[in-house]
Amino acid sequence: MSDSPRSPTATFLAALDVERNAKRGFALGGVLALVVLVVFVFLPGTTRPAALYLLLAVVLATSAGALATVVLVLVSAYRLSREV
Repeated sequence: MSDSPRSPTATFLAALDVERNAKRGFALGGVLALVVLVVFVFLPGTTRPAALYLLLAVVLATSAGALATVVLVLVSAYRLSREV
């Protein structure tokens, strides 16, 4: 650990626990994309190449992960504001 003070931005991000929320958000997005892929593509079967659906799953996982991260950070911000 260094003795130098952290930047205000780093302190703010640490207070909102953005790193933990991002891990949870993108994990949730990945699980959602996997479930959608299995339920709507692999179980019923498809005649189109699976690569197209895998690319759509990546887009779904990324967008859902980002949205979940934003929601989790907003919840953290709300809880932190209630403590002040």
